[in-house]
Amino acid sequence: RKRAAAVLVSIFLIALCGIIYELLLGTTATYLLGNSIKQFSFTLGLFLAAMGIGSYISRFIEAHLMEWFLWLEVLLSLAGGISTLLLLSVFAWYRPAFQPFLFFWLMGLGICIGMEIPILTRILNQFGNLRMAIADALSLDYIGGLVASLAFPLILFPSLGLLRTAVLAGSINLIVVLLNLRLFQAQVARYRAIAISATAVGLILVGVFLRAGWLMGWVEERVFRATVVHALRSPYQKCVLTKSGDQPGELRMWINGKLQFSSLDEHRYHEALVHPAMSMVPEARRILILGGGDGLAARELLKYPQIETIVLVDLDPAITDMAKSHPLMTALNQHALSDPRMRIEHADAYVFLEQNQEHFDVILADLPDPGMHELSRLYSVEAYNLMSRRLDPEGVLVTQATSPMFSPRAYWCIATSMEVAGLHIYPYQNDIPSFGPWGFVLGSHRLRDPQQLEILEDTRYLSSQVARNLFVFPKDQQRVEVTENRWLQPKIVKYYEEDWKRWNPSGS
Repeated sequence: RKRAAAVLVSIFLIALCGIIYELLLGTTATYLLGNSIKQFSFTLGLFLAAMGIGSYISRFIEAHLMEWFLWLEVLLSLAGGISTLLLLSVFAWYRPAFQPFLFFWLMGLGICIGMEIPILTRILNQFGNLRMAIADALSLDYIGGLVASLAFPLILFPSLGLLRTAVLAGSINLIVVLLNLRLFQAQVARYRAIAISATAVGLILVGVFLRAGWLMGWVEERVFRATVVHALRSPYQKCVLTKSGDQPGELRMWINGKLQFSSLDEHRYHEALVHPAMSMVPEARRILILGGGDGLAARELLKYPQIETIVLVDLDPAITDMAKSHPLMTALNQHALSDPRMRIEHADAYVFLEQNQEHFDVILADLPDPGMHELSRLYSVEAYNLMSRRLDPEGVLVTQATSPMFSPRAYWCIATSMEVAGLHIYPYQNDIPSFGPWGFVLGSHRLRDPQQLEILEDTRYLSSQVARNLFVFPKDQQRVEVTENRWLQPKIVKYYEEDWKRWNPSGS
């Protein structure tokens, strides 16, 4: 009875670990490469295929079933426990090798995990009939998967992070080894070798767990090639602040490994985002910012004394809290988010637009690039329809729109989508050294003349003449014909990925 119970407990625990490894690899790939739908689909598909291969391989194991199983668990404990650390390290040292390595690691883990249940089912069959063994094994396998899929996003990842969650899952595999090693000692010829190997792996995992913070900082400094001064992990994203030794005093913010701004030239971006729109509505009093949790767009808006209310909608409270409290951020945004005119709403921007009935003089969409399916709906015809309804008749909205040079189809897809939503559009761009030529699209209910712009507030870069010139595109960046972006048909993600890949085929 004890042995049968141990096998049943083992099935539950290994199912738990398998799902955790799958979620860890998918999350790590998403953090580093973006596009969660693509990464999780890739991870899930490969993992299932590899498990099928592993299940097939298990048919060739005819004897010493428990010993084979224990060696598998020792191997999985090590490979799974350090999987996140290895993936981050490969990305840090040689990014083009990351995806091949991820494929190799997914296949290896999947094959080993696929062998577990068939072997344990055959062992369980020794204590009863085959029908009961299969039913018990599959029931506990599915229950373990459910527990893991709930525990990972709600408990493990928020409290332990990627490295320590991987170590915890590896430790559970070791617990399975120790449990069965004691009860099946008589059936394990290499008992001593397995015990020594499990102990060695356990010491490695303890070391990684205790030094996880240092190891993560060590890897991140190589990923970002700068000193990490602050890092936070939220249910939505990983945010890192770095200070560069090459440019003294330069502060950079990264989200999921992608640069958001450099303090050396962010004023060029935020002045171009804010001041042309504000100059078209000189009496604007109510402003909506979608995104912009760093407070830098708000800083530019607060230069206008007539503004009464700025509503900032950002999904992640961790970002706005950091922007309100971290001294490097408050020095840069001039404590904008603590201004009494600010109202911060933590919500999905699309849902806010659907549910909120307020009207605004100016709407600024300071959102991440549309390179992921979950972001693409914020650049859709449906989203611009919602913004249009929230906009006063004399108001204007403006969105950042990626680079018209590096991703022209994505840029003009945004412009086309705004047109289909019934807005008059005014595309423009600005040169930002950290990013290159960067695009914006301004929209309004009535016709405007960008050549009448007057920049009235204090700026570091933008003048009236420079602002007017932003609306003039060179010959090699003229409009291209593309399809509008719809919520249920996110064309923009394909445009974005294919265009950027032409300039950066290695993904480095």
